[in-house]
Amino acid sequence: MQFAAPLPTDGQTINISFNLPDGTKETLTLKAITTGTPNEGEFLVGADANATAANFQSALARDVEILAQTSLKGASAQRAATEFFEYDSATPPQRVDGPPFDTATGLRDATTTDTVFWYKGDNTTTPIRDSATAKIDDGRIISYATRADEGPTRDVVKTLAVLAALEFPDADPLSQRAYDETTQRTGKKFAFNGTTSIADLRTQLALKETSLSNTKDRHERTINATQVLLAETENADTNEVGAKILQLQNQLTASYQVTSLVSRLTLTNYI
Repeated sequence: MQFAAPLPTDGQTINISFNLPDGTKETLTLKAITTGTPNEGEFLVGADANATAANFQSALARDVEILAQTSLKGASAQRAATEFFEYDSATPPQRVDGPPFDTATGLRDATTTDTVFWYKGDNTTTPIRDSATAKIDDGRIISYATRADEGPTRDVVKTLAVLAALEFPDADPLSQRAYDETTQRTGKKFAFNGTTSIADLRTQLALKETSLSNTKDRHERTINATQVLLAETENADTNEVGAKILQLQNQLTASYQVTSLVSRLTLTNYI
């Protein structure tokens, strides 16, 4: 960076924005001071433009290094977890395009021979619920499947993996800041703002369970009523049945007699 006259005055600031790997942004602010020793976030205005540019470069390198050990540490871990955990049959997980890994800047598709695929189950792009269906009544089908790589579950595993993978040594003076930055980012993931949460997932499955339970109760009532009707038919009292048959026979006999009399009626008989 170059400076030209007039040089920055005491208290003036320069902002530099960085796009971090997890999609967030971080802004470094460097404030000009004209006397004393510059601390983090400050640079010393020199005697001329060249001296000021050198001081600014040194201050920027210092603060970028701090950024790399704090915000960038958590953001990079989040991006790495995303590349590792979020994949499907059409999009394999990503890994650093190396060796050499210390100078690599790109990613490539991972394979099962060089990368652990954490999820071995069904990972098709079809709706997860439709992976398992059941007909519970005439014209009623419920979809009830869930998978370990479903969004809410996967995000919890991914976030816990970030916290487990990172180290924050006590001897490092920036560890506390790095830890705070990381937990702040992971905390946002656990909030599930604008996305389906574990609670939402549980509610969806609970509604399926309630629907199934109501259908089961209705079927049980139908079965009980049918069994009662069948028992009444199969276990009928023989005396009662005999009495009803005799009554029916008498009614039929009387009916036949009336029919016989009517069939013999003539106009002469009537007169």
